[in-house]
Amino acid sequence: SATIGYAPMLLLLSVGTPEQAVGFAQAFDGTVNHTYRRGFVSLQQSAVLARNNLRLTLVPQPLDPAGPSDQTPTVPLPPGSAASGSAFYDTVVWFGSTRTSLALGQTLSPRLRLHEYASYSAHGGLGSATETLYPRQYQQAAGAGLSQTLTRRDTLTHGLDAQRTTTSGRAQVYVLSLRETWAHVFSSATSGQLAAGLAYAREADVPEE
Repeated sequence: SATIGYAPMLLLLSVGTPEQAVGFAQAFDGTVNHTYRRGFVSLQQSAVLARNNLRLTLVPQPLDPAGPSDQTPTVPLPPGSAASGSAFYDTVVWFGSTRTSLALGQTLSPRLRLHEYASYSAHGGLGSATETLYPRQYQQAAGAGLSQTLTRRDTLTHGLDAQRTTTSGRAQVYVLSLRETWAHVFSSATSGQLAAGLAYAREADVPEE
């Protein structure tokens, strides 16, 4: 089976200053599913393209040699704005995102089910000037889970997830997590879950090109 979707959206945007702007975005997504006797395969692709008229009051703050400032942090100045001496920034910016994911599931036995996934996503500004306000970010993720049916009403799932996020020109963050989820069906209309897990995160500088 296959599905295709489209949705227009209105966005209220803020980049850390009192000003806010309304933007317009278009979202596209498509999914292809294939189910076979003992499992399934699902491929999904989504993308968002957004545009807004960004209006910001620029308040450059010089570094304080005496130490960190208690003042509110401000947005990095877009290229050329500091040189022009303008205290107001008014421009049209474009930004977007894309995500591709692949999911698989297998029925190992009447009580055991295995599922895996992998995904890649990217989002940020389109164009060098817009990247100053919306840095590009790339993320790779993968994981697997094993679900065990304990009773007609209880299921226990063990999961492992790994993720790497890279922000252009800044840093990479690695996250590894383990999780346990117990699900219980109370009635045909009510169910609940209880989950616990551990996560390890590490940050590293982006290698210089």
